[in-house]
Amino acid sequence: MQIPAKSQDEFIKSMTEKSQKIKSLFLEHVVSLTKNVPIKVMLGDGTVSEQHTFDPALIRQFYGELLKKIPDWKTQGISTSNEKDLRRVFIRFEAREGNYLLTGYMSLQYHALLFYKLNHRVIDVQKELADITDKINELETDLAPKGDKLIQEKLKESGYETVDQQKLFEILFQNDNLSKEMIEQVYSNTDENFAKLTNRSSD
Repeated sequence: MQIPAKSQDEFIKSMTEKSQKIKSLFLEHVVSLTKNVPIKVMLGDGTVSEQHTFDPALIRQFYGELLKKIPDWKTQGISTSNEKDLRRVFIRFEAREGNYLLTGYMSLQYHALLFYKLNHRVIDVQKELADITDKINELETDLAPKGDKLIQEKLKESGYETVDQQKLFEILFQNDNLSKEMIEQVYSNTDENFAKLTNRSSD
């Protein structure tokens, strides 16, 4: 049977009174331990946000201390369950008293919104990557005319200066060596800063 229960049995009445006291004390402790406090968290894009939450580790610590005070009761320790964003941390304990098997169960269920722990190094790296990307874009804009000029010079040397775009595509498609030479020439004349930044962003 489940306690609290209405019964004239003295033992059941005694257990009902005790369970009510246990319930009140449990709620008092849990309300205190789950009091929300503001913390800084990090989103996937590195944005820092303030959220209000509690530390579930405090509940596990409370359960652990409670179980130490009832060494004569059988228990399987502290249990947890996760189902999507629903979390549960609970304990179950039991003891035999005469013809009765007493079982106690305490549980806290809460929703978890997942964030990243604030890491300033991650934020710094993301800012650095953003700066590198901006600089690469600027250099690409500056280097584009230079690359076009090198390609035009190479085409002129190879006798393809007046070839239309369609014909040029066919020539480059069929002549891997010419394509490779043009690419290597552009890269060999690429701004040193551009090459360094590109390699750094890849790292």
